[in-house]
Amino acid sequence: MKPVFLRVEGFGAFVAPAEIDFRRLDASTLLLVHGPTGAGKTTLFDAICFALFGVASGTRTPEQLRSDHCPPGTVTRVLFEFTLPSGRYRVTREFKPARKQDSVIEKGALEFLDLAGTPLRPAITQKKQILEEVELLLGLTKEQFRQIVMLPQNDFQQLLLADTKSKQPILEKLFRASVYSRMTDILLQFTKQQRDRLEELKSRRAGFLESLGVEDADGLGAKREERGRALAAADQKLPGLRTRWEESRGLREEGDRLARNHGELRRAAGELEQHLSLRPEIDQHRQKLALALRAEPFRQRLDDVEERARSIQSRDNAVMDIRKEQDSTRVRLDHALAEKSRSAARDEESALLQAELHRLDAARPILEQIEKDRAASASAEKAIRQLEGELTKASAEEVAAQQELASYNTELPGLEQTALRASGLAEQVRHLKSLRTPLNELHQLRRELPRKEADVRGAHEAVRSATEQSTRIAAELQELEHLWIGSQASRLAGTLADGQPCPVCGATNHPRPAETGGPQVTDAALNAARQAREKAEQARQEAMSRESGAENALRQTVAFVTNHENILGEAATMAPATYAAELARQEKEFAGADAASQRLNTLRSNRNSLEKRLATMQLAGQELRERFNDARTNQALVADRVEVAQRSLPADVADARTLETRSGTIRLRIAALKDASEAAQRTHAELTETMIRLESVLDAENKNVGAERAMLARKRADLETDLAQQQFTSVQQIAEALLDDPHRAALQERIREWDERAAALQNTVEERTRVVGGRALPDVAALIRLEEDAREQYERAQRELAILRKEVGDLADAISQLSRGSAQIAAAGEETGAAEELSSTVSGRNNAGITLASYVLSVFLDEIIAFANQRLRVISRDRYALVRRTEADDKRRRTGLDLDVFDNHTGERRQVETLSGGEQFYAALSLALGVADAAQQHTGGVRMDAMFIDEGFGSLDSETLDVAIRALMDLQADGRLVVIISHVEELKTRITSRLEVVKGRNGSTLRWQNA
Repeated sequence: MKPVFLRVEGFGAFVAPAEIDFRRLDASTLLLVHGPTGAGKTTLFDAICFALFGVASGTRTPEQLRSDHCPPGTVTRVLFEFTLPSGRYRVTREFKPARKQDSVIEKGALEFLDLAGTPLRPAITQKKQILEEVELLLGLTKEQFRQIVMLPQNDFQQLLLADTKSKQPILEKLFRASVYSRMTDILLQFTKQQRDRLEELKSRRAGFLESLGVEDADGLGAKREERGRALAAADQKLPGLRTRWEESRGLREEGDRLARNHGELRRAAGELEQHLSLRPEIDQHRQKLALALRAEPFRQRLDDVEERARSIQSRDNAVMDIRKEQDSTRVRLDHALAEKSRSAARDEESALLQAELHRLDAARPILEQIEKDRAASASAEKAIRQLEGELTKASAEEVAAQQELASYNTELPGLEQTALRASGLAEQVRHLKSLRTPLNELHQLRRELPRKEADVRGAHEAVRSATEQSTRIAAELQELEHLWIGSQASRLAGTLADGQPCPVCGATNHPRPAETGGPQVTDAALNAARQAREKAEQARQEAMSRESGAENALRQTVAFVTNHENILGEAATMAPATYAAELARQEKEFAGADAASQRLNTLRSNRNSLEKRLATMQLAGQELRERFNDARTNQALVADRVEVAQRSLPADVADARTLETRSGTIRLRIAALKDASEAAQRTHAELTETMIRLESVLDAENKNVGAERAMLARKRADLETDLAQQQFTSVQQIAEALLDDPHRAALQERIREWDERAAALQNTVEERTRVVGGRALPDVAALIRLEEDAREQYERAQRELAILRKEVGDLADAISQLSRGSAQIAAAGEETGAAEELSSTVSGRNNAGITLASYVLSVFLDEIIAFANQRLRVISRDRYALVRRTEADDKRRRTGLDLDVFDNHTGERRQVETLSGGEQFYAALSLALGVADAAQQHTGGVRMDAMFIDEGFGSLDSETLDVAIRALMDLQADGRLVVIISHVEELKTRITSRLEVVKGRNGSTLRWQNA
């Protein structure tokens, strides 16, 4: 987040509107806000924090943020614009007291802007939605913002002293690392699901055995053998029952045929009598068809007359449409005439606008004078720059010292910047080297993925093929079993011989043996089909097992790839050659940075000696500095004169840009009035031409309609003459006699069907009379009862056999299912054990006692510490360095993100709380800058382009303060802004961009200095 513009009104110490345009800083990135105590310096930080999150940077409430000098009923308002890599944004918040003295009414808006400041889409106005969107844009909550971006007064060391529990959510937000906590939660949930699945499988196996009435697999096998013996006994009994049923069925079928012939004879005679009763209707159809054939030659001429009648009706409709268009055009012509008559009113408005232009032109000289005063202010600025040059020439010795110091300062920033990067580069080289093994593993896993995906596809195809094969063979077996049952009687009939006893009933006379034709199925063929079905089912189970193994292997490889990619982050996309080149480049840069660090120590020693001599020389330039301050005062007077001139301008013309905008708008309106008059003239002329054209078209259409009507009358007369010759009385009679093709075909088909049906019924009556041959109607009911009794006995035995066969098959399937279930339980047990071991490791139940999220964040924290120590070593003059604590003082506390400090003077590490106030301040400052540096290094991390520090510099000695300021000024290379609130006078001479808060009786105002 980088600030662009801040405006406050009725807020804290600022009653009148006060603005800060951060764009005035240009290339400078260090801004000092100073002024007397109580002037409202911290209020500016409160305003930024209140605009973003609806709360102050400290503990004040909205009621306490409102200025005590605000008149009743006025609004307190804060407007803040800022930029992010995603775009530019403006947030506005305002509130005023409600009727109750202890409450306020608050409103707000968040706008999305383009680079010119124009809104891109509707603003968000709901308070809750504004807060959620701001937190999403910044990637920080209000508490985290006040810990790492806006360091409030007396609370800047909060992040430095925070424990692991407090640091973890901040680091997760900064580096978008909450995914590791979610991974741990997902893995714990997965482990629970695996345990539940294992218990469910065990419970299902126990329930399965209980439903079968057995305790274990041995009991299930014994039960299958017992039902197999019962099946063999039932199978031997079935053939005799079937023979008895077939004999009784033959008697019943013969009786059925005789009874059916008697019935068909009665039905055919009745139907013939009823069919002949329809002869009169058929004769009418024959007459209607003959009349239609006689009228058919006149169909085309009749259609022609009707078509011409429809054409005339269409032309009549066209004439009506033209007349309607005439009426519409006439109305529009009247409107155009009225619009043409309004030209006088437009001329009057144009004259008034011309007068407004003259009034605006009168304000132009005042604006020109303002520009001249501003030019004078620029000249004064130039004179001030000249005085600054004279200061540098106060003495030849000072000039020589400044030149020598400038040569040092020219080289030192680059060396310091390079040296500061040495520790970070060393850490980066170490980090890159640590990526070598997981990166190689990731590339190997990615090469394996296509093969395992192909294995899964092949396994899917094998399962599909095996399933189709098993289904087909099962259907064939079912058909063979049906045919085998049907072939038993014919097989028995083939063994019978006259005089030989039947093996089923013992009779030696076989009057009606079963037919021996039809398909025959042998026992060997049936057994072979059953074996083929068992093999097909076994092949399907094996294919399903291979499919499950291939899918598990693919899922495991994908999980390993995802895990490596999450660990490697953006490095996961690096090719091996790219990785090797990047490592070589980082090692080369580290070697250069280390050499620069040694050169830096030598130059610092020389510069310190030179600065002591230069301090003595600067006393002689005090008089020139006083003249410099006088020139600044004169420049302020010119600025006041510009402000007075601006107040004399009309309220609606604040500057030349507004004047030109207003003038341009009026000129555009005058041009628009002129265009409107000309457009009215054109419209009237065009509509007049349209009316003339419509009159001409209407005359032509009327003539065409008359000619069409005469032609129609002639054709109708000719048609009626020809009809009379064919003995038709009228055109209507022809129209009624004509039949369309479907209707004519239907009549013909109806006549043909009646004739064919009559002949067929007559033949049936004669045939059934011959077949019956005078035989009496049999007692079919008695024959049916005899057959039903035999069939019932056979089917009962067949059902019992089927039940036994199904029980035996079900028991065999149950044995196979129990075996598969046991295999699943064993596999689930192995998977559950592996998942429990992994989830225990990532959730902190490991030798180190650290969770996966804390471990990853500790890596990020190490990177932050590396960046922070680059500055802390400089500011503390190589005394202190931050280190991460790896062991907890209390085993019950979470650890891994706590900080200690290493003291080079004592060679020992100690808690950061033991540092003095000044030491804690610059340690916290170094840590905050390290957080910003590290976050910027990570794609997707929170971007912090600004930092706000309220006080704390008063605790630093002069030399440490100088080093700290130089460390902050190093941020200018990457464009980050640092805003400091401080009373320290020495900062005014070290920071050129300053904003003074001027305290007054009726509120404070802002004044830029040297910016």
